[in-house]
Amino acid sequence: MQDEYDVIHVESNEGVKFVVGQYMDKLNRTYIGLGCLEDLRVCLQDGDRAKVWCVGGDLAENPGETKTYCPQKAFNIIRRVCPGAKILHLSLNDDAEQVAREEDVDFVSKENPEAVAVKLEEMLD
Repeated sequence: MQDEYDVIHVESNEGVKFVVGQYMDKLNRTYIGLGCLEDLRVCLQDGDRAKVWCVGGDLAENPGETKTYCPQKAFNIIRRVCPGAKILHLSLNDDAEQVAREEDVDFVSKENPEAVAVKLEEMLD
């Protein structure tokens, strides 16, 4: 892996990671997608490596395990290493916007991929 990315995305949905990755390519931004919380922990062993952290809603602890709505776990893992991290929460969960407010992170629904790209670009500037 390289030293720093514009966006590191923790997301169990491969299709969402693909779409976000395509938008980042179009913007000439560096991007990597991670599949579970364990991948996130491993990524953070070298410290803060992202300008923006993007976190999906339904995440598994380890590859192949059952996914549950637990973005707060990812937020906490990121903030332990990167206390001032910029975090964007992407989800279709009914409670996602409220969770984002409570956790003081930005939120965009996965329903609108263009809005995700616009928000990420805004957070990167």
